[in-house]
Amino acid sequence: MVFDALVFILVGLGLGYYSADRAVTDGLSFITERNGPWTIWPGVASPSADPYTRAHFATAGKLGLKQFEALVYRAETDSGDRPLDASCIYQVTGLPLESRWWNLAVYTPGHELMPNPADRHSFNSENLIREPDGSFRIVLARESRPGNWIPLGDSQSLELVLTLFAPPEAYREAPEAVALPRIEREAC
Repeated sequence: MVFDALVFILVGLGLGYYSADRAVTDGLSFITERNGPWTIWPGVASPSADPYTRAHFATAGKLGLKQFEALVYRAETDSGDRPLDASCIYQVTGLPLESRWWNLAVYTPGHELMPNPADRHSFNSENLIREPDGSFRIVLARESRPGNWIPLGDSQSLELVLTLFAPPEAYREAPEAVALPRIEREAC
């Protein structure tokens, strides 16, 4: 009887720890919002932010900005829902994003800029080469590519971070409805 109770308590503690860790690390559907492969933590800088959101940003050492300042989207999978792999080649394509300024950067899973020989980690709304219709294409690959190319380093996995600074009210009110870039795996 005592042994059964002890096993029950240990299993409960283990499941509680696992579920709390998942909520803090990856977020849950009631905490985060999804937009294709992109995830956003909408209540990050709000005084009423839930404890999981606060813990996520505190343990990761990230600064949460209010939504009128910036919307920060993160992607760890491509548009086919496959984990991003630095040994693959990806095309990030999209239409012009409405904001004062935006930036797309490549990070390691440890939330550091991905080191690479070219020391290039991002493109933004000002230094991007655009297509004639205003759309853009950014290639992520280890080998050099023409145009908007971000070299991928030796890390196995990666995270893309898209930050929209001073986004319009429509974006802030429905961040899950913004037409965000697609992340397509070209080769692996």
